[in-house]
Amino acid sequence: EELDEPTDEWGIRVESVEVREVNPAAGVKNAMEQQTSAERRRRAMILEAQGERRSAIEQAQGEKQSDIVRAQGKKQSQILEAQGDAVSTVLRAKSAESMGERAVIDKGMETLESIGQGESTTFVLPQELSSLVGRYGKHLSGSDVSEMRGENGHGSLDSLDFDAETRELIGLDNIEAILGEIDEEAQVDIEAMEEEAQAIQEGESIDPGKAAGSGEDSGDAGGEREPESE
Repeated sequence: EELDEPTDEWGIRVESVEVREVNPAAGVKNAMEQQTSAERRRRAMILEAQGERRSAIEQAQGEKQSDIVRAQGKKQSQILEAQGDAVSTVLRAKSAESMGERAVIDKGMETLESIGQGESTTFVLPQELSSLVGRYGKHLSGSDVSEMRGENGHGSLDSLDFDAETRELIGLDNIEAILGEIDEEAQVDIEAMEEEAQAIQEGESIDPGKAAGSGEDSGDAGGEREPESE
């Protein structure tokens, strides 16, 4: 439109104008180059700042996740250590509670053994011999400790107030199973021992080496001893 007015007087109409080359003055050219260079530096600084920002964010997220993993590992380590201490405490308490009872029972069984090995044909035995043997069997199986804990009102670790996550992590539900496996390893034939005690009460001689044998063995061990001839 700017070219139409001056060219209309000459009957000419300009359709398009194409600039092939511009030769500005040296000062203008220098200013244009500085402007272009400044724009490039500005963009470079922006990109660099964005990169540093993203890098800082990624680093912070990585440190956060690392701290969480370390905290979880420390928590699990402490819980497992506490679980081990709990199991150890239960086992120590169980052993300590049964030590006094075991001393009495062992002394009684030693007395029975010495009586059975004597030469006398007359035996003086306690009335509750079967009870003593039964206590000995309970001691070996560990059931006496369970009864003592029940009478004293001391519950198992399973009765303590722990949340579900803690119970699962420290394995409280498995402690009773572990103790059960330990008890099963000490099981004895209590019925056979009671039959042996009954045989002793009836005045029969029992071989101490067959203390863990069956009731039939204890019944066939022999009758009353005959006085030795001079």
